[in-house]
Amino acid sequence: MLTLLWSRNDFWIWLFLDLLSPVYLAWAYYLFHKNYRLKQSPTKGDRLRVGFWSVLGIIGALHWSFGGPRLVLSGHENSVISLAFSPDGRFLASGSLDHTVKVWNAVTGKNLRTLTLEDSGRKEAAEAVAFSPDGKILAAGGRKIVSLWDTESWTLRNSFRREGTNVIESLIFFPSGELLVANGSDGSAVWEVHTGQRVPVKEKYLGSVAALSPDGKLLAAVPSGYGAVRVWNTDNWQRLFLLRTSVSSVVFSLAFSPDGRILAGGDGHNNLALWMTPDQQYVPNVLNKVGCGANVVSLAFSPNGKWLAALARRASGLEGISKPGCVRLFRLQDNKFTFMSWQTEPAGSGLAFSPDSKTLATPYSGTIKLWRID
Repeated sequence: MLTLLWSRNDFWIWLFLDLLSPVYLAWAYYLFHKNYRLKQSPTKGDRLRVGFWSVLGIIGALHWSFGGPRLVLSGHENSVISLAFSPDGRFLASGSLDHTVKVWNAVTGKNLRTLTLEDSGRKEAAEAVAFSPDGKILAAGGRKIVSLWDTESWTLRNSFRREGTNVIESLIFFPSGELLVANGSDGSAVWEVHTGQRVPVKEKYLGSVAALSPDGKLLAAVPSGYGAVRVWNTDNWQRLFLLRTSVSSVVFSLAFSPDGRILAGGDGHNNLALWMTPDQQYVPNVLNKVGCGANVVSLAFSPNGKWLAALARRASGLEGISKPGCVRLFRLQDNKFTFMSWQTEPAGSGLAFSPDSKTLATPYSGTIKLWRID
């Protein structure tokens, strides 16, 4: 059973069913009392009416009980804008506009640590968070600073500085864990994680929105306000080619599938573009309307490759963080994505699947909701 969202197809039908389930059960009890207690021999129609309203009420009650989030994590004082699970699934990190990074027990929902991102004593919003592939480091990026914490002691290991004044929009560890890439709308930076040394990159600006292929050989990135995806060779940082959606629109989000065969991109016209990658020849394949908002600001593939989650809202940037939108869940089968469900009115940014693909974390203003994916 899919317990991520309100409904499988129609949110409003399930909403009324859930909210009115006590009324249905009360009416069924009334009919039962009227027809079975006061009548000596209830008719077939009486039995059918009691059965119908009883079943409707039970379905609504069960959906209300099991169709909601598995956990709701509360504690941030402002919108959550970035999420990441640790590779072992024990921790969930959340970055917020309240200038903190919170670390949660992903099983119990307990807040384990609250970390602060600071640049020369000035606190910064945690725009991006990421765990290293071995889970030993948690990184968080703000405007100019990227801080790295040890996940055993939660002490600060190092801090890297980036030129530019705009926020860091994506933070990515290479599969080896040796390199870390930070991208913002006014510049990119690559560091050696253990030494803190900058890695020379010919292009100062790779892109603000970025995704790294699972083997670490390709970096897909989009400059701020740009409608085409640049794909870079990470061995020499040469640009290989451009990918475009079928509409002229800004691309706000990118994600590679776990096997590297698909690159997904969300744009500002409510579209989800999918590029298939046989022999690294990227071909536009599918274009789906996400719904619930004009801008597809976050994308995440499940580690098992079966699901793609997309978060859309009506405005991008910081001014759109508090705007309502939706999360849509698509299922991948035979290289085709099928729309499955949606959750309405998430406020914030960021999506994250647990390593076992059974939990999806979504933002909701200052809280995080953990949904069970079966």
